[in-house]
Amino acid sequence: MQIYGDYHTHTYYSDGKGSMEDNVKEAVSKGLKQIMISDHGFNRRIKFMKRNELDELRVEADRLSKLYNIKVFVGVEANLISAEGDIDVLPEDMKKLDFIVCGFHKIIKPKRFIDFIRVFLPNYFYEITGFTPSEYRIKKNTEIYIKMLEKNKIDILAHPNHDFAIDVPAVARKAKEVGTLFEINGRHIEWSDSDVMQMNKDRIMFILSSDAHKSEQVGDVTKCENLVKKYNIDLNCIANLKEMPHFINRKEGQA
Repeated sequence: MQIYGDYHTHTYYSDGKGSMEDNVKEAVSKGLKQIMISDHGFNRRIKFMKRNELDELRVEADRLSKLYNIKVFVGVEANLISAEGDIDVLPEDMKKLDFIVCGFHKIIKPKRFIDFIRVFLPNYFYEITGFTPSEYRIKKNTEIYIKMLEKNKIDILAHPNHDFAIDVPAVARKAKEVGTLFEINGRHIEWSDSDVMQMNKDRIMFILSSDAHKSEQVGDVTKCENLVKKYNIDLNCIANLKEMPHFINRKEGQA
């Protein structure tokens, strides 16, 4: 399945294995028209992009766009940091970023210690023990994600349900309501049959992403394509097949 652009890729600015140019060259070789570098953001404890690197990233993105005749965007894979749905992107960051990919990540600095107790510790428990998350935990996680989507202009919700159990259709409906694209992630798809069938009924707008951590993975959405075919997802509900998706943070004249 040929996508127009891959808007979730990583480089050595965080935990990726290659350079921006490596990712761009791979995107060009696979016929992509656009690519976004979305390295892990600012409250991650290890291997994260730093705010003082954003200007450097912008210069390199502009250079590569001209050199390879492909649009290179500068984004971030941001982190949920509180039970109130706060994320680690500041208003001043958006002056230097094109778009925001955001989701739950484990090894981050929460906004407050109470957020570690209320949000992160309970979800660590289920991961460590292997127990199935309780209905209460799924309900609380879902409420937190809905707050996050209401409070922040998030362009792509990253790997929904990965490491953070939610009511997938409920969060997907909220994402559709606020204009956030629901990611079908090339590395992490953790949805039930009923989840996908309900999202089909609700005509959720999806985006296919590689979540590439190696340059050769850029544009590889094979796992996503398999899910699309298995559940006969309407191709009109996939935002990045034929053109640049409509993103919440899209600036006027941005192409």
